[in-house]
Amino acid sequence: MFSSRVIQGLFFVFALTLTAGCGEQVNEDLLRNAQVTFDDALVKEASGDLAGTLPLIDAALTNGGLNPDQLAEGYLLRARCYCASGELEKAQADIDMADQGAPNPAMLYLTRGMLLDKQGKSAEAKAEFNKAKKADPTITLP
Repeated sequence: MFSSRVIQGLFFVFALTLTAGCGEQVNEDLLRNAQVTFDDALVKEASGDLAGTLPLIDAALTNGGLNPDQLAEGYLLRARCYCASGELEKAQADIDMADQGAPNPAMLYLTRGMLLDKQGKSAEAKAEFNKAKKADPTITLP
């Protein structure tokens, strides 16, 4: 049987295929709506409203229209929301999905550190936070 990592990779490729439109003309409204929803989710997160961020980023990920970088960043954003709400298994699944794509390394380390911290693994979390700061010295750590 397939490992969960293989299945996650296949799901990510499938999601990219849906997002890319399989070579067909992608509906401009879909792209515009995805971008607006994604941007709104980023604004909500920046304001500290992770509860309000979750439905927005979930919609952006579900409806398609995000480019591969946004898709990976969207999974990381949703993982941070799940960390905040204590849904750690869902957070881990989204981090794994983002890791299959082309995420911003600093945000990947930051998000993974947040999950490890919530899991009570403070030494491992600190190591991830240090990696995040090294990758992007301007990043704000929790």
